[in-house]
Amino acid sequence: MSQRQQIYALLILLIAASLGWLLGRAPLFDHINYLVQDHLMAHTTAASRSSEVVIIGIDDATSEAFPEPIVMWHRYLAGVIEGAVLGEARALGIDLIPAISLDWLDPELDRALFRALRLAQRSDVAVILGYDSGEQGKAPLRKFQMAASGLGYLNLWPDRDGMVRSYRLTQLDSEGRRYPSLAGALLQQNGQSYDPEATPYIDFRLSPPPIISMQELYQRQQAGDVTWLQQHLAGKTLLLGITTRALHDHHTAPPSPATAGESWIYGVMLHALTLEAAYADALLRPPPPWLGWLVFPVALLTALLFLRLPPWRAAALVLLFAALLALGVVYALLYQRLLIPAAPLLTAILLPGLLTGLQRYMVEYQQFRRLQRYFKSYVSPEVMREIIDHPEDLSLGGSTVTATIMFTDIRNFTTLSERMRPEDVVAGLNRYFAAMTHSVIEHGGYLNRYLGDGILAIFGAPARLPHDGAAAAVESALEMQRRLRALNRSGLFPGIEAIEIGIGIHTGEAIVGNIGCAEKMDYSIIGDAVNLASRIESKTKELVSPILISERTKQRLGEGYLTEFVGSVHVKGREQAVNLYQVLDRGEPIP
Repeated sequence: MSQRQQIYALLILLIAASLGWLLGRAPLFDHINYLVQDHLMAHTTAASRSSEVVIIGIDDATSEAFPEPIVMWHRYLAGVIEGAVLGEARALGIDLIPAISLDWLDPELDRALFRALRLAQRSDVAVILGYDSGEQGKAPLRKFQMAASGLGYLNLWPDRDGMVRSYRLTQLDSEGRRYPSLAGALLQQNGQSYDPEATPYIDFRLSPPPIISMQELYQRQQAGDVTWLQQHLAGKTLLLGITTRALHDHHTAPPSPATAGESWIYGVMLHALTLEAAYADALLRPPPPWLGWLVFPVALLTALLFLRLPPWRAAALVLLFAALLALGVVYALLYQRLLIPAAPLLTAILLPGLLTGLQRYMVEYQQFRRLQRYFKSYVSPEVMREIIDHPEDLSLGGSTVTATIMFTDIRNFTTLSERMRPEDVVAGLNRYFAAMTHSVIEHGGYLNRYLGDGILAIFGAPARLPHDGAAAAVESALEMQRRLRALNRSGLFPGIEAIEIGIGIHTGEAIVGNIGCAEKMDYSIIGDAVNLASRIESKTKELVSPILISERTKQRLGEGYLTEFVGSVHVKGREQAVNLYQVLDRGEPIP
C-alpha cells in the first residue's frame, strides 16, 4: 500500500470512528434507544419490587358514587385521609390539586379537609399534596398547603416520541432551588435516600401495585371498619389518583407488564412505579458519562474491519459483533440497574459499512430529501398516503370529488367561555376536541381543521368511502352526540352543567386538493357544497335539532337510518329552499 493510500485509509478510519461516536449520541438516533428500551421493558424481568405501595383509585365506581365534580370532593378527600390514619398507613400522596375553596357552598367542606390534614400530621402520617409546576400551573389552597406535610409536583415529561419513560425526582426553579416531585417528596418524608439530581428511568417491568377503589376506602372509613383499613393499609405508602380513562389522566407509554400490554398508563401509576423501585433500591439509572467514551474504540475496530476485509466478510463479523457486544452489554448492564442507550453502540458498529456504500446510496438519499422537503408542506397522514399511493396526481391544484362535508359548532360558546378561566376553557376544549376527533377518525373521516370551537371534517376524501361518505358522516355525528353526553356527565367545563353542539352535514361535489404555493401547501376543500354544509349547521339551533342533513345526504344514506323532515329553509347564498332532515338515534330524537 502506497503512502497516499495509507493516509487515505487512516482518514477513512478516523472519520468512520468519529461519526459512529458522534452520531450515536445525537438526538437523531433517540428512536433507536426508545426501541431497544421498550423491548427490554417488555421482555426482561425486574430484579425486585418493594410491595410497599398501594394505589387508591378514582375509578368508574368512584365517579358514580361521588356525583359532584372532582374539584368539590373535599369531604371525600378528608375521608380518605382519615382512613389512612385509621389504617396506620405510612404516607399518602394525592395526585389531585384541591385548588379552590368551597366556603361559598358549605364552609364545612373546607374545614373537613383541613381537619383531616391536621389529624394526619398529629398521627405521623405524611400527606403530600400534588401541584402543577408549569407556567400556567395550579397549586392547592394556602391553608391546605400549611396543614399538609409537604408538596410534590405532578408534572411528567415525555420523550421526543411522546412516550413517558423517565421520572424527574426533583427540578430546579429559576433561582436554582430544587423542589421534589410527588414521589420525591414521599421518599423524603419516609427517610428514603436518593440522588436529588437523578432522572431515573421508569421500570415498566414491575407489575402494577394493588389498587383499592376510593369509594370503597371511603365507605370503610365512614363505617369505622378499622380492621379492614389496617389489613390493607398498614405500613403502606398510598397514592390517590385517577384510574379511569373517562377522566383523562393517562399518558402514552411502551407496552409492558406495568401497562398490561397497552400503550398508555395512568399518571398515578408512573408515580407508584418510581416509588416501588426506589423503596427496593432498584431505580434504573442512566450510565455514567465516562462509559460513552468506550464507544469510540468500538467504532475504530469496526472501521478497521471494513478497510482490511472484503465487505461481505466484514459485514458478517460486524453483525455478529453487534449482537454479542451491543445487545450483550445492554442486557448485562440492565441487571446492574444501568440502562445504557443502544444507539451509540449500534451506530459505532454499523456506520463503517454504510460508508463503503456511500456513493451507491447518494442518489436514493437525494430523492428522499426531495420527498421529505415536499412532505413538510402537509400535516395529514391521510394526505401523505394518498400522494404515495397516487404520485401521478401530485400537483398544486385540486380535483372535483363527491364527498360529505360536516361542520360542528358549540352553541353559545363565546358567552359561556366568558364565565370561565382561560385554563379551564383550554382544558375543556382539549378534552372535547379529543373526543370529537376520535369520532371522526373511527368512522374513516378526515378532520381538516379546527375552526375556533368548531370542526370541519370530510368523509370520502382523500380516502374514498361507500355512499360518498354520507353513512360514515352520520355515524360519526351520532357518535359525537354520545361522546358529548359522556363528557357533560364528567363535568367538561367548571360551572357549566352541559354544552350543546350543532352538526350540519351535506353531500355534494367539491374541489379537494392542494391550495397554496410551492413553499407552503394546505390540503383543503372548497366549493358550494362546503358553504351549504356550514349554512345547515347554523340552522341547527333555529330548528332545535342537534344533527341536520341535507336531502342529498339523506338520499345517499342507504338502509338502516331513521330521519325526520324538519322543513324547507332558505339559506344565505341560495335562491331555492333547502330540504333539511334531522337524524334519529335508534328511532328517538337526540336529547
